[in-house]
Parts: sequence; structure tokens; C-alpha cells
Amino acid sequence: MARILLLVGLCIYSLSYTSAQQGGTECLKANAKSCGECIQAGPNCGWCTKVDFLQEGEPTSARCDDLAALKSKGCPEESVQNPRGSKEKLKDNAITNKAKGERMDPANITQIRPQQLRFELRSGEPQTFNLTFRRAEDYPIDLYYLMDLSYSMKDDLENVKSLGTALMREMEQITSDFRIGFGSFVEKTVMPYISTTPAKLINPCTTEQNCSSPFSFKNVLNLTSDGKLFNDLVGKQQISGNLDSPEGGFDAIMQVAVCGEQIGWRNVTRLLVFSTDAGFHFAGDGKLGGIVLPNDGKCHMHENMYTMSHYYDYPSIAHIVQKLSENNIQTIFAVTEDFQPVYKELKNLIPKSAVGTLSSNSSNVIQLIIDSYNPGQADALTHCKEKDADDCWFYFTYSVNANSEVHVHVVKDPECPSGPDIIPIVAGVVAGIVLIGLALLLIWKLLMIIHDRREFAKFEKEKMNAKWDAQENPIYKSPINNFKNPNYGRKAAL
Repeated sequence: MARILLLVGLCIYSLSYTSAQQGGTECLKANAKSCGECIQAGPNCGWCTKVDFLQEGEPTSARCDDLAALKSKGCPEESVQNPRGSKEKLKDNAITNKAKGERMDPANITQIRPQQLRFELRSGEPQTFNLTFRRAEDYPIDLYYLMDLSYSMKDDLENVKSLGTALMREMEQITSDFRIGFGSFVEKTVMPYISTTPAKLINPCTTEQNCSSPFSFKNVLNLTSDGKLFNDLVGKQQISGNLDSPEGGFDAIMQVAVCGEQIGWRNVTRLLVFSTDAGFHFAGDGKLGGIVLPNDGKCHMHENMYTMSHYYDYPSIAHIVQKLSENNIQTIFAVTEDFQPVYKELKNLIPKSAVGTLSSNSSNVIQLIIDSYNPGQADALTHCKEKDADDCWFYFTYSVNANSEVHVHVVKDPECPSGPDIIPIVAGVVAGIVLIGLALLLIWKLLMIIHDRREFAKFEKEKMNAKWDAQENPIYKSPINNFKNPNYGRKAAL
């Protein structure tokens, strides 16, 4: 009877222990050897510091378990290490209410609240906070117009010459603090991008056309609020020319992005309008002209001209994206219909960029800028990605419209790391073994053929070099004996 009661007791203990172990399975699976390892195993894991908590034979990792499991095992609450995350607002200035026409230092305009937060985070435990955004009324804008001045853009230049004052009038409806600048680009000044004959370096166009010498990038006008000055300086520009169809626009974009002092960028909304009717060269294309050094992403302007186009390769798309993002520049690609697909693909890689269709002579450029600017500002869109507890990437967009309404869109299916595809791996291993076996068999067969041929040649050589044959050997004795009857042929005696 006592033995039966003992067995029942052991079963009850075993069941209760198994239940507790299953309750804290995630924490126990971590096999934590310290408190630090334990709290990283999950948000519900705790570490018991009670000295006599462990039973005889239990490992140190048993101190790490689910909070409820630790309590059921007899660990008092004051002995459980269970730090939680926290957040603190360090800077929380009110959003600026700026009236139209009121002049303020852009650095003192607040459009997002809070401005600075500090978090103490625990692995697996989310922290939430409220974020408010409202676009300030009459917020300053800097717009730099970067134009392709290759010969095919001749008609477009005529329309851009009056762009300054016209764009000023339109932008006054959006902001009273608007500045505009102008730059132009053609191509690297080496073969095979341009002709380097002396006459073509002076005038790359035909003799009937008076064109300016080819250049890579020229900063014609720093950002200014004088629309008339824009018209005057742009009006003096002449078209140029090059040999190949893709242009050196990436060199120009890089310099506009990194040469902040030369261009005159302020810490305000920055717009870059890129106008062209052709594609673009990118990293690696410089090798055609013997240029192998990667673009260094630094400013190389001297007297408003990019001076290192012959020395550094074109920047890569990733490099362009990095520098535009670092300098908070929103790009508007104003391109002709033929190159819409190319620049739409480029737009997908450059945050905050837009693409518009440029008419054949750029007559719609002002409306294009307005249309591209307004949606981007009415919806301040941010693309984000984060990792979850399962090491999967989930993607979402965060936007705030003009009414300060927050919209968050999350992609339903996260991007999780997939395990290896077993079938191709096994098939590859089997195929590899078979091929190796066939190769070894062929090698063995070849070696055997070589060996047989050598042995046969050796036999033939020994046969030819034999000194004696059967008829010349002095110790050779024929097995045939000849006997002659001496009486053969004689007549018998009578």
C-alpha cells in the first residue's frame, strides 16, 4: 500500500513539474546562464535570484522561466528580476502656428511633435508613442532647376528662359519665402562621350550652330529670391553637345546634393527638378573613357564648374540615393514620354522622388513642378521596415496628410528568411557524386589503356632483341632422330 501511495505521489509531482515546464517553455528553451540572457529570451521571462531556489540536480538555467511558472515554483516576487522598458520625452515643443507672410527662421519652425525621445527597450516588448505632424503654413522652399543642355534640348531652353518669374508667381500661392537656382549639365569631357578634336571642343555642334564648349556640370545661379535674375542668367545660356545618347546627369545631381554652400541650400524644403530627354550614365560607364576611380561623393566645384569629371567615375544609383537622403533633397524628374519607364524605375529607388512627363518643348514645366510638389507635401510619406520576434522583415508606410490625419499601411505578409531548398541541394549532391564517379572511371580507363600500350611495346621490344632462336641455340636438341639403314638400296646376296 505504501508503495502504491509513493508511485501516485511521484506521478502527481511529475505532472505538476511537466505542466510548469510547458508553461515556461520559451524561457526554458533559451537555456540562459545569466539574468541578462534570460530577459532577452522573451518579454515574459524572469530570473529568480533566490539562493535556495534550485532543487537538487537542477541546472542554473532553471532560474529562467515564465513569471507565472517562477511563482508556482516558490520564487517570491521580490526575488524575480523582470526589468521593463520605458520611454521619456526629452524635447516636446508645440507645433508652430505660422501665419502666411510671417517671416521666421526655418530653424525655429516646428512641424513634428515630440522632437526627441529616449527609450529603454527590452527585447520583444513593444513601446508605443503618439507622433503629431502638421505642415507649417507658408513654409520656405528652395528649388534648384537642373537642366540637360545637350543639343536635343534646344527648344526646351527657350521655354526655361522665362521660368523664373513665372514660377515665382505660382509658388507665391504656396509660400512667401521661395528661392530658385539653376544649373546645367552635358557630359564628361573625354572620349567617347564627346569629340575631343580642337574644333569640336570649341563648338561641338555643326558650323551653322553656335554652341558652347562641352562641360560636365555648371552651377549657373545660386539659390535666390530674384526671379528676374534667374531669367537674365538663364537667357544667356547656350546649348552644347555630346556624342552618345545617355547624359552625365548623375555627376550633376551628386554635386548639387553635396555642394550645399556653393548651391546655397537652407534647412528648409529642398526641391531638385531634373529635366532631360535622355537616359543616364552610372557607375562603371566611366571605364569607356579610361576612368576607373569610384566617385568619392565629395564637392569638387571651382568657379561654379565641376572639375573632376575626367578623374572620377559616375556615381552609382545607391550613392545618389544616399547623398540625396543625407541632404534631405526631394527630386522631381521632369522627363519626356520616351524615358518615363526608366525614370519611374529610378523613382522607386529614391525616397521622396516624383516623375512627371515633360512636353516636347518643356512648356508644361511649371505645372509639372506644382503637381509633383503638392501631393508630396500633402502626404508626408515615409517608407519603413522593421524586424519582428521571428526575425522577419515587415514593411509599412507612415504618412500624415494636410489635416494632420495619420495613415499607417502595413504589408500583410512579412518577408521571412526561408530555409534551404532541400530538393535542389540533394539533386546537386547526387549529380556531383555521379559526375565525380564518371570522371574517376574515365581516368582509371585512360590509365589502364596507357599501361597496356606500354606493356605491349615492351613485349615487342624484347621480342626484337632476342639473341637466339630455336634453330641457332647450341643447347637445343630436336626431338626428332633420323636413322638410315645401311643396307637400304643394296641387292640382297644370293
